[in-house]
Amino acid sequence: MPTSRVIVILYAFAATAHVMATAAGPASLAWATAPLLMPLLVGVVIFGATETGQRPTRWLLAGLFLATAADVTSLAGPAAVRLIVLVASLACYAIAAVTARRWAGLEWGLGFVLLMLSGALLAARLSDPLSLSVPAVLPTLAYVVGQVLVVTGWTRRSMGTPRVPRPRTPIGAFTRR
Repeated sequence: MPTSRVIVILYAFAATAHVMATAAGPASLAWATAPLLMPLLVGVVIFGATETGQRPTRWLLAGLFLATAADVTSLAGPAAVRLIVLVASLACYAIAAVTARRWAGLEWGLGFVLLMLSGALLAARLSDPLSLSVPAVLPTLAYVVGQVLVVTGWTRRSMGTPRVPRPRTPIGAFTRR
């Protein structure tokens, strides 16, 4: 099994623990899992790229580092700062898609939409202009699922189909050096 898939499985365990801790669990578990999520996805990007013989996308990595900063900010800093850093992270993802000059796929697009929904739900929880009661688990769930969809969609996009060399004819094998 490729290393990138193993890291995705580890991310799934950490994300599940984080979402459950946000919903009803102890705050200490949410504090312990929040800083682990995005570095695991950075590992997926790096190992996924090296497994296919490519270089990791800088803008995607920059977006993941900003998402890590947003996760750490959510632990101790004001939530408005987290929202600003998340918007910067989304901007990095959008730049990565534009610079690739190819559509990153349905998985990536769905993840991007979920991340925007997560930001909107977080903003609704912050401002509460309409007295909406958004449970804390909804933005968190949209966030962790959106992030993994963006990363796995991007790494699958870059893998493509492997090239199989054309077989040589027996005469061509003897005449070429």
